[in-house]
Amino acid sequence: MTGKILGNRYEILEQLGGGGMAIVYKGQDKLLHRLVTIKILRPEFTLDQDFIRRFQREAQAVARLSHPNIVNIYDVGQENDIHYLIMEYVNGEDLKTILKREKTLPFSQIIQFSLQVCTALEHAHENNIVHQDVKPHNILITPNGKAKLTDFGIAHDITTTMVTQTGKETIMGTAHYLSPEQVRGEPATPKSDLYALGVTLYEMLTGKVPYTGDNLIAVAVKHIQEEPLPPSQINPLVNSQLERVILQAMEKDPARRFSSAKEMALYLAETPPDSEEATRLIPKDEFATKLLSPELNKIKRNLKTKTKNSRLIFRWLAVIFTLVILLGGGAYAFNRYFNVPEVKVPDLKNKSLQEAAASLEERGLQYTVRQEYNDTVPAGYVIAQDIGPANPPVKPPRKILLTVSLGPELREVPDLYQKTINEARLELIKVDLNLEEPVKEGYHEQVPKDLIFKQIPIPKEKLKKESKVTVYVSMGPPPISPDKVGENLEIIVPSLTGLSLEEARNKLAENGLSLDENIQWETSDQYLNGKIIRQEPPENSKATKETGVKAVVSEGPGPLPRDVTVEIPVPNDGINHEVKIEVTDAAGTRTAYFGNHPPGDKIEKTVRYYPDGFIRVYLDQKLFEERNTKTIK
Repeated sequence: MTGKILGNRYEILEQLGGGGMAIVYKGQDKLLHRLVTIKILRPEFTLDQDFIRRFQREAQAVARLSHPNIVNIYDVGQENDIHYLIMEYVNGEDLKTILKREKTLPFSQIIQFSLQVCTALEHAHENNIVHQDVKPHNILITPNGKAKLTDFGIAHDITTTMVTQTGKETIMGTAHYLSPEQVRGEPATPKSDLYALGVTLYEMLTGKVPYTGDNLIAVAVKHIQEEPLPPSQINPLVNSQLERVILQAMEKDPARRFSSAKEMALYLAETPPDSEEATRLIPKDEFATKLLSPELNKIKRNLKTKTKNSRLIFRWLAVIFTLVILLGGGAYAFNRYFNVPEVKVPDLKNKSLQEAAASLEERGLQYTVRQEYNDTVPAGYVIAQDIGPANPPVKPPRKILLTVSLGPELREVPDLYQKTINEARLELIKVDLNLEEPVKEGYHEQVPKDLIFKQIPIPKEKLKKESKVTVYVSMGPPPISPDKVGENLEIIVPSLTGLSLEEARNKLAENGLSLDENIQWETSDQYLNGKIIRQEPPENSKATKETGVKAVVSEGPGPLPRDVTVEIPVPNDGINHEVKIEVTDAAGTRTAYFGNHPPGDKIEKTVRYYPDGFIRVYLDQKLFEERNTKTIK
C-alpha cells in the first residue's frame, strides 16, 4: 500500500498498526500539506455489508464530535474495493505501549489522563454516541500529556439496535474490558463505557486487568460472575478514594455506577494527589478486539443452571439461619433487623446541602451528590432529588441522589483596553461572552482613535455565559472650543480609595477628569478584589483636564469575612412563607439563604459578611428586617 494515493489526495506513507476491523497507515494530505492517519477496512470485510455499514457509521458518528480529547475525522471515501477514513494524525503513542515500557505511572498522571478521557466520553454521550471499546490501546498520549480517545470502530448510536449477524447473538469488544451487560448480549450504554474506563484505571494502577482466563470467553463470563480484587490488595499505594472510584465504575449493576462521565470526573478530580508511584507487573498481551461468537450461549446456559442451584442452596441456608435465630431466643433481634420501618423522604429542594443532609440523617437515610450549574438556584442548594415526598416511603438506609447547584456558570471578563472592536469580539467569543452592539463612542485624551478606552464590566469580573459586555471606542481627543483655547484650569483630584473602577470613572468624570486605563493590579489583604488601593495624583492634589489619574487595584484576597447568626421567626398564620437573606457589603449583593418554611417555624442561619454593609431579611419578597453590619459585635 505504501505510495498509493487515495481520492487523488491522500498518499500512504507507512503502516502504523491495525485492529480487528481495519489497518492503520500514516499518510500525507497533498492538498493541505499535512500529515493524516488513514484507516482502511480489512480486505476480508469488504464483501460483508454489515461491516461496511459499521465502518461508515464510525465516520458518521465521530464526525459529529468536536472535542480536543477525541481524534478528529476529516474525510471518508471509497476507491474500488478500498473503504477508508482520513483522520487527524496524532504524534504520540497509545497508553498500552506506555504501560509496557514504563511499568508504572505517577498517580497524578493517571488522574490527568483519566479526567481527559472522561471529558471526551461526556461529549460523545451528550451526542448519543457510545464508544464500546474503551481500553488503553485506544487512548493516544501526545508528548505534552494530552490524551485523545480514538478508534470508535465499533461505536454505535444509542438510538440504534445492537448489531446481530444472521440472527445469532455476537458481542463486540475486547473481552478484558467488556461490561457485564455487553457479555449478556444487551445493548451497550454510556455506563458500559464507564465500566471499561474503570477497568482501564484498574490496569493503570495495578499493571494487570481484573479478570483473566484460559480464553476470551472465560474472561468475558468472569465480568458477570466474579467481583474484582480491590486494587489496594495488588498495589498497597493506591489510596482509598481512588479505589472507591474504580470499584463504583466497575459495579455489575449499571444503576450503581456513576450517573455520567461528568460525575466520574468530579470524583476523580477530588482524589488527593499522591507522589508515590504504583509497582506494576505487565500481563501477557492478549487484547486484540475480538468477535465473541455464539459459543457464549452455551456458557450462559451453564450460568443459568448454576444460578438456579445457587438460589436453592441460598433458600435452605436462609431457612436454617431463621431457625437458629428463633431457637436461640433471637426472634426480637431478627424482627428488628428485617422489619425496618419505612420513612417518607422530605422535600429537600431549595434547601442548603447541609440542611438536606441533616434532614436525611435524622430519618436514617443516606445521600449522594451530583453537581450542575444553575442560573436560578444559589450555589450549595438542592435543585432536585430522585426520591421525594410524592414517592412511596423507603426503608433506611436508602441512598437519595441530590442534585446540588454550582450556581450560574460564570466566565471571567477579559481586558479589552486599547483593543479594536474585532479583537474585542474575538476575545469575548473565546470565553462565551458577547459584545453589546452597537458599540458606544466617546472622546478620549489618551487612547488613539478606534481603540477601546472603557468597558463595562471591568476586567476579571465574572459574568454568566452569553452575557454582553459594553465597550466605549475612542473618537480621539475632544475638539477644543474657541473660547477654551489657552485655558488650563486646575481641578482638585477626588479620593478614589475603596471604589471600583467603574465608580472611579464616574466620580472623575463628574470632576472633569479621566481615569488612566493602564490599570496596575496588586495583591491586598485589606481591599477586596476590584477595589482601588491608591491613586496618583493623590486626593486633594491639583490637576488639569489633560491629567489621567492612575489607579492601583486590588486583586485580592481582601479582608477576612465574619459570621453572624440570623434568627427569623416565621409568622404562625397557617401558610408557608418564602424566606430570603440578602447581604450587601464590599463584595456586592448576594443571596445568603433562600427557602420555603411552614408557619411558626424558627430559622437560625449563619451568614458570612464583610465589614461595612447590610444584612436584609425578606419574607415573601417584602423587607422584614435590615441590619447595618457596623452595629454587629
